[in-house]
Amino acid sequence: MNTFYLYTLSLEDYEMIATHPNLSADKRRLKLNNHLLISGTNRRVITQMLHLSAKQDMQASQLSRNDFHVYGLRYEQLQDVLIQELQLAAGHFSHTIHKVNMAAFYYLSFSTHRQLTAVLVKDEPEGISTRSWEGRPPTPMNRFYGEE
Repeated sequence: MNTFYLYTLSLEDYEMIATHPNLSADKRRLKLNNHLLISGTNRRVITQMLHLSAKQDMQASQLSRNDFHVYGLRYEQLQDVLIQELQLAAGHFSHTIHKVNMAAFYYLSFSTHRQLTAVLVKDEPEGISTRSWEGRPPTPMNRFYGEE
């Protein structure tokens, strides 16, 4: 399953954290999670990111590989599609938005030209398991309706 991550870091700051030789994997993950704006498997968001990268509106990183792409972009480039998908995701457990930092969205609304880093991971092995997310309710239905 393809997964996207948007970080409130510029591309240079992201690359510095990702390639810093003195950071352990846990510390690196913690630092990046502190700057995570939104992540998920939403196809509209991923399609929009790929469309922007094809138009050369996103700055590609040296860290990109075949199954892992890192881009720099401005928040205003994805603002409309992100807000629409967040509105659709509100209250739906099975939606394709996994983590959201609402405080960061609030502050980004005042500076839409802010630089972000987008990471696209193709078929992420440690993604959200289909057992607990995609297309299935998070709890058994009999919890709400009783035994049949």
